[in-house]
Amino acid sequence: MIDQIGIALTGVTAIFLTQSRHEWLRKYACLFGIAGQPFWIYAAWTAGQWGILALTSLYTFAWAKGVWTHWIRPKAVGPNPLAQRCYTMSEPHLSGWRVVVGFKTRDDADAAHDHIAKAQP
Repeated sequence: MIDQIGIALTGVTAIFLTQSRHEWLRKYACLFGIAGQPFWIYAAWTAGQWGILALTSLYTFAWAKGVWTHWIRPKAVGPNPLAQRCYTMSEPHLSGWRVVVGFKTRDDADAAHDHIAKAQP
Protein backbone atom coordinates (compact mmCIF):
# COMPACT_ATOMS: atom_id res chain seq x y z
CA MET A 1 0.00 0.00 0.00
CA ILE A 2 2.83 2.42 0.86
CA ASP A 3 4.48 1.72 -2.47
CA GLN A 4 1.28 2.64 -4.34
CA ILE A 5 0.95 5.90 -2.41
CA GLY A 6 4.62 6.71 -3.13
CA ILE A 7 4.19 5.94 -6.82
CA ALA A 8 1.05 8.05 -7.03
CA LEU A 9 2.39 11.09 -5.19
CA THR A 10 5.83 11.25 -6.79
CA GLY A 11 4.65 10.23 -10.25
CA VAL A 12 1.76 12.66 -10.53
CA THR A 13 3.89 15.48 -9.13
CA ALA A 14 6.74 14.75 -11.56
CA ILE A 15 4.46 14.63 -14.60
CA PHE A 16 2.61 17.77 -13.47
CA LEU A 17 5.90 19.65 -13.09
CA THR A 18 7.12 18.63 -16.56
CA GLN A 19 4.19 20.57 -18.01
CA SER A 20 4.86 23.81 -16.16
CA ARG A 21 5.39 26.99 -18.15
CA HIS A 22 8.18 27.99 -15.78
CA GLU A 23 11.69 26.56 -16.12
CA TRP A 24 12.32 26.95 -12.40
CA LEU A 25 9.41 24.54 -11.72
CA ARG A 26 10.15 22.10 -14.56
CA LYS A 27 13.59 21.36 -13.17
CA TYR A 28 12.01 19.85 -10.02
CA ALA A 29 10.22 17.16 -12.05
CA CYS A 30 13.30 14.95 -12.22
CA LEU A 31 13.72 15.10 -8.44
CA PHE A 32 10.19 13.83 -7.85
CA GLY A 33 10.57 11.31 -10.66
CA ILE A 34 13.75 9.80 -9.28
CA ALA A 35 12.32 9.85 -5.74
CA GLY A 36 9.52 7.60 -6.97
CA GLN A 37 11.80 4.96 -8.48
CA PRO A 38 12.42 3.02 -5.23
CA PHE A 39 8.63 2.60 -4.91
CA TRP A 40 8.43 1.30 -8.47
CA ILE A 41 11.35 -1.08 -7.94
CA TYR A 42 9.86 -2.44 -4.71
CA ALA A 43 6.40 -2.88 -6.26
CA ALA A 44 7.76 -4.61 -9.37
CA TRP A 45 10.08 -6.87 -7.35
CA THR A 46 7.46 -8.03 -4.85
CA ALA A 47 4.89 -8.64 -7.59
CA GLY A 48 7.39 -10.51 -9.76
CA GLN A 49 6.81 -8.18 -12.70
CA TRP A 50 10.21 -8.50 -14.32
CA GLY A 51 9.27 -6.54 -17.41
CA ILE A 52 8.18 -3.58 -15.27
CA LEU A 53 11.41 -3.93 -13.29
CA ALA A 54 13.44 -3.70 -16.50
CA LEU A 55 11.40 -0.72 -17.65
CA THR A 56 11.96 0.92 -14.26
CA SER A 57 15.71 0.87 -14.90
CA LEU A 58 15.15 2.88 -18.10
CA TYR A 59 12.93 5.37 -16.28
CA THR A 60 15.55 5.68 -13.53
CA PHE A 61 18.19 6.43 -16.16
CA ALA A 62 15.95 9.08 -17.75
CA TRP A 63 15.19 10.78 -14.43
CA ALA A 64 18.90 10.63 -13.47
CA LYS A 65 19.72 12.38 -16.75
CA GLY A 66 17.34 15.15 -15.70
CA VAL A 67 19.04 15.43 -12.31
CA TRP A 68 22.42 15.68 -14.06
CA THR A 69 21.15 18.24 -16.57
CA HIS A 70 19.29 20.53 -14.18
CA TRP A 71 21.15 20.15 -10.89
CA ILE A 72 24.69 18.78 -11.24
CA ARG A 73 26.16 19.69 -14.63
CA PRO A 74 28.12 22.94 -14.61
CA LYS A 75 26.47 25.72 -16.54
CA ALA A 76 28.17 26.48 -19.84
CA VAL A 77 29.33 30.03 -20.25
CA GLY A 78 28.40 31.37 -23.66
CA PRO A 79 30.56 33.64 -25.74
CA ASN A 80 30.67 37.25 -24.71
CA PRO A 81 28.53 39.17 -27.21
CA LEU A 82 30.38 42.36 -26.30
CA ALA A 83 33.85 41.13 -27.24
CA GLN A 84 33.57 42.79 -30.65
CA ARG A 85 32.91 46.18 -29.05
CA CYS A 86 35.93 46.47 -26.76
CA TYR A 87 39.70 46.50 -26.87
CA THR A 88 42.25 45.12 -24.46
CA MET A 89 45.93 45.68 -23.90
CA SER A 90 48.34 44.30 -21.38
CA GLU A 91 51.50 45.82 -20.03
CA PRO A 92 54.03 45.12 -17.31
CA HIS A 93 53.00 46.64 -14.03
CA LEU A 94 54.89 46.52 -10.73
CA SER A 95 55.44 42.81 -10.00
CA GLY A 96 53.05 41.44 -12.65
CA TRP A 97 50.92 42.43 -15.57
CA ARG A 98 48.07 44.88 -15.90
CA VAL A 99 45.22 44.37 -18.34
CA VAL A 100 43.35 47.41 -19.58
CA VAL A 101 39.91 46.99 -21.14
CA GLY A 102 38.40 49.88 -23.01
CA PHE A 103 35.18 50.58 -24.84
CA LYS A 104 34.38 52.97 -27.65
CA THR A 105 31.26 54.35 -26.00
CA ARG A 106 29.77 54.60 -22.54
CA ASP A 107 26.80 52.51 -23.70
CA ASP A 108 29.16 49.66 -24.63
CA ALA A 109 30.73 49.80 -21.17
CA ASP A 110 27.32 49.78 -19.48
CA ALA A 111 26.19 46.86 -21.62
CA ALA A 112 29.34 44.92 -20.68
CA HIS A 113 28.74 45.64 -17.00
CA ASP A 114 25.15 44.42 -17.25
CA HIS A 115 26.25 41.27 -19.10
CA ILE A 116 28.81 40.40 -16.43
CA ALA A 117 26.43 41.22 -13.56
CA LYS A 118 23.75 38.97 -15.09
CA ALA A 119 26.22 36.08 -15.51
CA GLN A 120 27.16 36.07 -11.81
CA PRO A 121 25.26 33.48 -9.66
